Amino acid sequence: MAIRSINQGTFGFLPALNDTQVREQIQWVIDQGYAVSLEYTDNPDPRDNLWRMWGLPMFDLKDAASIMYEFEACRKAYPDCYIKINGYDAARQGQAVSFIGHWPAA
Repeated sequence: MAIRSINQGTFGFLPALNDTQVREQIQWVIDQGYAVSLEYTDNPDPRDNLWRMWGLPMFDLKDAASIMYEFEACRKAYPDCYIKINGYDAARQGQAVSFIGHWPAA
C-alpha cells in the first residue's frame, strides 16, 4: 500500500485505493455520464492547481477498461508522481468528482 503524504480530493480521508477500487470508482464516474481525465504531478500542494494532463479527456466511454489502461500507462511512465482522476459534468460545465488514484511509494 502506498504511503499517503497528502489528504485531498474526494477520498482524501481514506486509505489509498487498490486497482480494483480505482476501477470501481472510475466505472461509477462513467455511469454518472461524466467525461474522465487523468492528471499527474510530483508536487500535489493543494494551492497548486497546475497538474499535467495525461492525454485528452475521455468522452462517451461505457467501460472503465480504457481508462484503467491509460491510468496504468501513466503510472508506469510516472511512478514517482501522484495521479488524479477527474470526472467532468457537461451539464454543469465543471468538475463533478476528483480523486487521487496513485501515490508515489515514498
